Amino acid sequence: MLILRLMADRNSLENNPMYRKLMEMRNTIVAEIVNEFLNKSTQLIATIEKNELFDPNLDKCFKELKESSAKIGAHKVNNKVNQTIQHLQRGNRQSAMVSFHQMKMELDTVQERLNAYFKLGYQLKVAVEAIDKQKKK
Repeated sequence: MLILRLMADRNSLENNPMYRKLMEMRNTIVAEIVNEFLNKSTQLIATIEKNELFDPNLDKCFKELKESSAKIGAHKVNNKVNQTIQHLQRGNRQSAMVSFHQMKMELDTVQERLNAYFKLGYQLKVAVEAIDKQKKK
């Protein structure tokens, strides 16, 4: 009985225009955060590559990559950044290059998955709007 009541409450909530507006705002904010992460990560990686990975002044770039990937939940990217830092600290350039390349591949995977997610979300939004228009006719 409780499940049916919760489902009924949810359906009435989803039909509420204010609720829909809040969900759209939430999705927009999430998309902005993700885009900022991806853009910043791309810039940081370009800076690191430009300085050939081994410049000691790149600590700030690695720290930013590490923090931003952790905040957004890109754990595999974060792990590869940590591995790269550890290899650099040990002076193991070859392993650092391998870890850095793996980190870039993980970041590409994250970007592909997030793009697919947002594309699907947009398609769903268009479909729901079309259904709503049909209901109003």
